[in-house]
Amino acid sequence: MAFSNMEAALDAPLLRVDDASISASSVSTQKRDASAGAGVFALLIALTVGDIVLGAILFDRFGEIYAQYLNLATAACYCVASTAAVLWRRAPRRAPARLLVVIGVLNGGGNFFQAVGQPHTPGITQSLLSATLSVPLVLSLSLLFLGKRPSRTAAGAAALVVAGAACSAFRSRLGASRALIDAGGEDDGGAGGIVVEWYAVALFAVAQLVFSAERVLEESVFARALEGLDATTMFCWTMWVQFVLYLPLLPSQQLPALGGLTPPQILPVERDGLWCTLGRTAATPAGLDLPGCDLVNTALFFAYVAVDGCCYCYGLYVIKRYGASAMVVAGSVALPLQQVVFCAPFLVGRRYAESLYGADVAALALVLAGFVGFHRLSPEGALRG
Repeated sequence: MAFSNMEAALDAPLLRVDDASISASSVSTQKRDASAGAGVFALLIALTVGDIVLGAILFDRFGEIYAQYLNLATAACYCVASTAAVLWRRAPRRAPARLLVVIGVLNGGGNFFQAVGQPHTPGITQSLLSATLSVPLVLSLSLLFLGKRPSRTAAGAAALVVAGAACSAFRSRLGASRALIDAGGEDDGGAGGIVVEWYAVALFAVAQLVFSAERVLEESVFARALEGLDATTMFCWTMWVQFVLYLPLLPSQQLPALGGLTPPQILPVERDGLWCTLGRTAATPAGLDLPGCDLVNTALFFAYVAVDGCCYCYGLYVIKRYGASAMVVAGSVALPLQQVVFCAPFLVGRRYAESLYGADVAALALVLAGFVGFHRLSPEGALRG
């Protein structure tokens, strides 16, 4: 009996030490995961900021007439690059083909509407629509189709993100003051040098609805495929479907809102878009408002291709690892950062520089609070350590 008691007395501390070691190891692992997650989201935010800023400038510089050319040309670049990456990495070939085709159609359709809307939608409005629509839509669709009900903390944090976007939406009416530029002394409402058209803003909003459905479907496909599908393979499938989809969409440029071209003008305009990419201004077809092109167009095009392609593929990785909701909440942090970039003439040029308002500071605080609440405080947060 005495021996049994002594054995128990000796074993008890050892068990406690083992439990403590396991607990310490678990905490250490959680902290490493949280640190890695912070790096993942920081890179996603940086890529998103660059993607939106470059996209707004690129589509405005090329003009509405080359919007569909840009869709086709960028998709072609992504097809070549992603196919080479899949072959070089020898990524798994097995993939749910039909679902990947649907994802490609959603992405291509969303990009079609967005490309048409971008030339006449202010950069800050693009940011606002992306944030105010994407977060609630993705959370709602995740609940509806994936059965993922957000916790109260996550829902509250998402509400802060949307509130930050709404704060910026009414930025010019909140008694804010200018900080960087207002050359004419008139309230530009954040439009900068872009001519705003209602149909363009509406099409850009529709694009965000399509993109939200796409992100939820991507998460579902990754979950079904488990480890058998990586982000590069999904990106490759999506880009090829997108490229094929754009070809029958070219005749849509006959619509007045999409360019108002005649059938004989469509292919020459696509050819001229290629010349514009190479820095050459086209003189034909006659009677069209063709933009002036130089090597700035070339640099913008390839910079956008690099950043946009990396942003989309990396976003797929984040969705696979953390889920669509985590991805869109993190992407929303880019909203106030984009505004800072758009309000800095030395970064985007005076043509694209917009007014900075005090409401932007409030928006930044709200969005950052929402991001921290979602990823650090909620049960489903990716940065809990």
